[in-house]
Amino acid sequence: LFCAPGVIAGAVGSRGGDAGGLFAAAIRRQEERHNALLARTAGNENPYDLHQQLGDLMTRTATVVRRNEQLVAAYDEVCTLEERWRRCAISDTGNWTNQNVVFTKSLGDMFPLAKLILKGALQAVPKVSADDRVVLVGDRAVIDDMLAERGFRDPRVEVVHASEIIGMDEPPVEAVRLKRDSSINICAKISGPKEPNRCDAWISAGNTGACVAAAQMFMRRLDNVHRPGIAVTVPTCAGPVVLIDVGANIEPKPHHLAQYGVMGDVYARRILGIENPRVALMNVGGEEAKGTAEMKEARDLLRRAEDLNFTGYVEGRGVFNGDADVVITDGVVGNVMLKLAEGLSSGIFKALAREVFEIDPALAGRLDPVVKSLYAKHDYHEYGGAPLLGVNGVCLISHGSSVGRTITNAIRRARNFVELGINDAIVRRLEAAQFAEA
Repeated sequence: LFCAPGVIAGAVGSRGGDAGGLFAAAIRRQEERHNALLARTAGNENPYDLHQQLGDLMTRTATVVRRNEQLVAAYDEVCTLEERWRRCAISDTGNWTNQNVVFTKSLGDMFPLAKLILKGALQAVPKVSADDRVVLVGDRAVIDDMLAERGFRDPRVEVVHASEIIGMDEPPVEAVRLKRDSSINICAKISGPKEPNRCDAWISAGNTGACVAAAQMFMRRLDNVHRPGIAVTVPTCAGPVVLIDVGANIEPKPHHLAQYGVMGDVYARRILGIENPRVALMNVGGEEAKGTAEMKEARDLLRRAEDLNFTGYVEGRGVFNGDADVVITDGVVGNVMLKLAEGLSSGIFKALAREVFEIDPALAGRLDPVVKSLYAKHDYHEYGGAPLLGVNGVCLISHGSSVGRTITNAIRRARNFVELGINDAIVRRLEAAQFAEA
């Protein structure tokens, strides 16, 4: 935004003629921008406080907000913060590069981005075909107002009213039983086998436990399935890996784990296009003698399964080293591993960026395309959501920090799930495997 005076003075002094004139003109333009910022009407708003409030709002929106009315409220709050930003007090220290001016200008650049994120919720509709329909479930008044505000009209969009909401911190099973008119319950119900005009798939970024409970209550399980499991596609340097389960079943029995192997194999073949997926069971080590009695029983069941390329045990690091295409684990280990990987990768990117920028800001700029390319290859938003495999229908559970693009991709993936007949394939494979329920 502003270049240090000493750097510009040195650059001007090292050049002659027109080059010096160009640098001098650049200095004048920066000074004019600075003076214009100082000259505007300003109040007593603190830009650092506004920055913290905007960060808190967007973090809360990305990680907790699941409903349209809250997205609208968040958008309005961003607009309010932007208006307050125009009244920030800026102190002139006599140095036109002072940090307060730079920070206030950069804060102003954040508001358009925040608005863009909040407007992304309806990006998916143009991606579906003319014969498809998109059903929005929630408070009808809020949804209608949001659609009208954006001038959005499309005959493929239908609104179903839900008068109740299941919060992220509510006990899942109890909330599903008590709040029958919640959006999660209605989504599961209209996608269940008893619904005459059922939806082919439903997607939620809400309470994961509630999604699982509602799906099992209203959609029921597929034939031969003992317990459904959430399958997440984990991007790695060696290619995508299917991790199942990541939260639906925290105390699986051996035959549950064996079924996860078969269901994960079907998903990897049909959705990811892996011809003969390598299926492995997560354990504390690769040696045959390691693991609990239940783990060894699951291993033996997987070895006996027909048409399953079971390779044995895999350790945590093997997931990212390319040792398997499908990794089976219980819901606790899978969920912890997934979130640990997310936090670790984010921390590494931030630390790397900070170190590079401190050493050589110019180098940071040159590395920007590389970082963006790496991020694109390992971006979970591209996968949209994680299917709850084993339910009689299609339920995709999206990440807590989903944005519009995430939901767009979730709709595309749900459509592929239906078209490729994943559930029919799961039923046939499990019937052939015949894992006994203990």
